[in-house]
Amino acid sequence: MNVWSLVGNTPTVRLRLEEGELLAKLETHNPTGSLKDRVALNILRSLHGDSSAPGKVLLLPVGGPLAISMAALAAPLGMEVAAPPTGLEYLDRLARAYGVQIIGSVDSLDGAESRTVGVSLDRLFEVTVETHYEWTAGELLRQVGIVDAVVMSVSSGATLLGLG
Repeated sequence: MNVWSLVGNTPTVRLRLEEGELLAKLETHNPTGSLKDRVALNILRSLHGDSSAPGKVLLLPVGGPLAISMAALAAPLGMEVAAPPTGLEYLDRLARAYGVQIIGSVDSLDGAESRTVGVSLDRLFEVTVETHYEWTAGELLRQVGIVDAVVMSVSSGATLLGLG
């Protein structure tokens, strides 16, 4: 079984409350336990047709959960992942455990610049919105029907825009 086939189709749990019901989408059921697995997979799918992908280093504009997801899902393609530090030691340690090279700049890639495929911050935002619009929201609607409200933590807002 390919790790890519394990991304998505996460369960939704209904919690009954006196005032109604709360539904929780369990994105922890993705391979790395993160919603970011969906975004990483869509970025990798766009590169998968590129026969030069094996041996490439995917340079991300952000580290943390996305870099972890990307490393786990890029490994079957023979790709490496490099990302900046998050400033949170536990996340950077976890990313390193998944094989992410934590770098301060492209110059620290030790001659890998020619093998680098970059993902811009703008492209990452676009892919995140597209992923959650086309995939996550559709999955949620199929599982529960009409949704009255969504409660989530927001960073860039891309996930919220996609779900909206």
